[in-house]
Parts: sequence; C-alpha cells; structure tokens
Amino acid sequence: MRTVIALVMLVILAVLPGCGGEPNSVFDAAGYHVRDGRVYYLNTFPGKAFDVSGADADSFEVLDGGFARDRGAVYLDGHALPDADPASFVLLDRSGYAKDTRHVYARDRVVSTDPEHFELLGGDLSRDSAAVYWP
Repeated sequence: MRTVIALVMLVILAVLPGCGGEPNSVFDAAGYHVRDGRVYYLNTFPGKAFDVSGADADSFEVLDGGFARDRGAVYLDGHALPDADPASFVLLDRSGYAKDTRHVYARDRVVSTDPEHFELLGGDLSRDSAAVYWP
C-alpha cells in the first residue's frame, strides 16, 4: 500500500507544475510561449521559464527557435537584441544569421553594418562591400 501511495504522490508532483500558466520543460517545448497575455521564454530541459521583459503579447511573433519580435523589439533567446529594428528584421539562409536595415547579426553579434551589400558565401564565409568575414 505504501508503494501505491508513493507512486500516486510522484505522479501528482510530476503533473502539478504543468497545471500553472508558466511553461515548464517537462510538458512544453523549449522556446517562446504566449500565455494569459504574457510572453515567456523556456530554456531547454531541465529549463525554467522566464518572462520576456517588455514583450507585447498581442504583436509577438516567433521567427524561429531563438529569434522573435513584437512591434517594439527583436528578441534572441528571450532577451531584447539592442538596436535591432523589428519592422525590417528578417532571418537569413544560414542558421543564426539575420539582418535589419542597419545591421547583420550572427546571433547577438553584429557582423556587418552594410546589410544592403551583405551576402552569405560557401562554407562559413560571408562578405559585404568592405570585407570578407569568417566566424
């Protein structure tokens, strides 16, 4: 009988965190979640969700697993990307690369200030009008 009670208690403890509004890594995929007018970012298992500070749930759009935007900001892994323009922000054809009208990003690092002439080359190379880049 003690074994049955212990098993029931373990099941309750495992399921209970999934009953709240905040995402958790037992029941939810890592990444962005919009719930009850709030935006959360959930790290990978065993991750903990946190509020995406300043995010607007009504205009929030997930671009891929790491990048997202709303009407006022661009986010990477749940944190605002400084100086990124959400209206012009687009993902590029290489994982982790994106650009807006002023910058080209490799995740959170600005790799070029010439997005108009920036192009991805073979391998890990890229270039703009001023230089060739290699991570």
